[in-house]
Amino acid sequence: MKIRFWFIGILILFFQKSTFARKHSLKSISEIRSSTHNLELITLLNVINQRKRSIIAFVKDRYGDQFCIKQYRADNPKVHFRVVREVLASHVAVAAKIPVSRARVIPPCVAFRGKFLKGRPATLHTFVFGEPIKNVDMFPQNFQLKQCWEPYLTQRGLTRSIIQSMSVHPVLPAIVAFDTFVSNTDRGISNLFYDQKHNTFIGIDHEMSWRRPYDTNLSELAYANMCKLCKNGLLTLTNKELKALKLFNKKLKELIRANPPEKLCKLTDDLIAQIDFSKDKFSIEAYKFFDVEGYINKFKHRIFQQYDSAQKLVRLLDTLLT
Repeated sequence: MKIRFWFIGILILFFQKSTFARKHSLKSISEIRSSTHNLELITLLNVINQRKRSIIAFVKDRYGDQFCIKQYRADNPKVHFRVVREVLASHVAVAAKIPVSRARVIPPCVAFRGKFLKGRPATLHTFVFGEPIKNVDMFPQNFQLKQCWEPYLTQRGLTRSIIQSMSVHPVLPAIVAFDTFVSNTDRGISNLFYDQKHNTFIGIDHEMSWRRPYDTNLSELAYANMCKLCKNGLLTLTNKELKALKLFNKKLKELIRANPPEKLCKLTDDLIAQIDFSKDKFSIEAYKFFDVEGYINKFKHRIFQQYDSAQKLVRLLDTLLT
C-alpha cells in the first residue's frame, strides 16, 4: 500500500500538464486519476537494449502521451549516483523555466513498466520532441554549446565560439547559464534538441552535472575566459553576442538566487534516500573502492564551491556589461 501511494504521488507531481510544458513541447500525462497506479494502463513502446551502460525504454500512458525510462546496468553505487545528478539538475532547470527534459527518480523497490533491472533505481523523463542538433542543417556548421573541460584542450568553458552559438536563439543563453551553474560538461550536439514546430530548443541528459572537482567547474572556467576577453576588449563582441551574454548573466543570477547550496544539499539528501545506497543493495565488491559517505560529502562540497564560483562570475559580468 505504501508503494502504491508513492506511485500515485510521483505521477501527480511529475505528470501534471502545465502551460510551460505545452509551450516547450515537453509532453506529459494530461490528467491524473486514482487508477493511474495500474501498470496495465502503461504501454511499452520500444526498448534500446544495445547500450553498454544503460537500458532506455519508451512508454506511453492511456492518453497516448509518451515518456522514457533510463536505468544503469552497473552493479556499482558510484554509477547510480548519476541518478542524483540527473534529477537534481533537472529540478534546478525546470524551476527556473529552462526548457529541459524533466526527470524524477523511480526507487529500486518500485515496479514500473519499462524498468527491467529489479532492485535498481531508474529515472523517469518527459518525452522530448524535435531532432538532435546533429541532425539539423539550419544552424552554422560550428554551432556548439558544449563547455569542454578536458585539460589538453585550449578552448574550455564559456568561449567566444559558444557565445556566438548561444546568440542564435533567445532561449540558448538560459540553457548555457544552466549548464554553467551546474557544471554540465555534456551539452553536445546529441544532448540538445531543436523543435522546429515550436521554434525552441530542449536540453536532455544532465548526469554529468557537478561531476568532478575544480577542473570541471564551468563557472571558474567562464570567469577566466571573461577576464581574457576583457583584456582583448569586450567591444570585439557583436551587439547580438552582447545581448546573448546579458541574457546569460540575467539567468545565471536567477539560478543563484533560487538555488542556495543549502537547499541543493537538502534536495540531494532527499534523492539519496529514494535511491538507497545501503550496502545490501549492491555487491560487496562494489563497496571495496567506494566510500559512499565520503563521495556524498565531496559532492556537496562541489555544490558549495561551484555556487561561489557562479557568484564571482556574475560580479565580473556585471562590471563588464555596464
